[in-house]
Amino acid sequence: MNVIAKRKFLAAAGFILLALIPARASFAQAFLEETDATYINLGLISYSTDYVLQEDVSAITFKIRNNTSRSISSLFAWVYRFQEGQEGVPGNFLLVNNPHRGSVTVKGGAHPPGRIREWRFEIVKRQRTAIGNEEYTLRVSPKSIFYLNIEPNPPPKKPDGPRETRQ
Repeated sequence: MNVIAKRKFLAAAGFILLALIPARASFAQAFLEETDATYINLGLISYSTDYVLQEDVSAITFKIRNNTSRSISSLFAWVYRFQEGQEGVPGNFLLVNNPHRGSVTVKGGAHPPGRIREWRFEIVKRQRTAIGNEEYTLRVSPKSIFYLNIEPNPPPKKPDGPRETRQ
């Protein structure tokens, strides 16, 4: 190829890539708008504002989405209880869990990338009184997310039809 043909080829490839980037961004934006209605993005993870508090206020369960490309093995976080003021401004934040104790996945096992899993956080005994008008929030540091050293193999694909057998 001569120099002019190479330049034309590179220019055509560049225009094609520029045409594909907005299409991919609009797809990603539509996905985020569809799934992020109740999720708060913290960067490496996102958590749902629809948490489940046990009746005896001994634990709280958050739905957490793994935004990374690796499987999460353990997660340490701060869970705060707060009340909203009259102007709608949150206040009176109170730490209700021990952030040095890790959380537990409800279904067990590692949290694969791009998936949503439920994580349960234990609430400290002295903070188990509930007034009724409080809410809970989650704070996670990137340093408190631990990953698997070796990623598990993907599940095997099932064959489409019957296997051929030799006779």
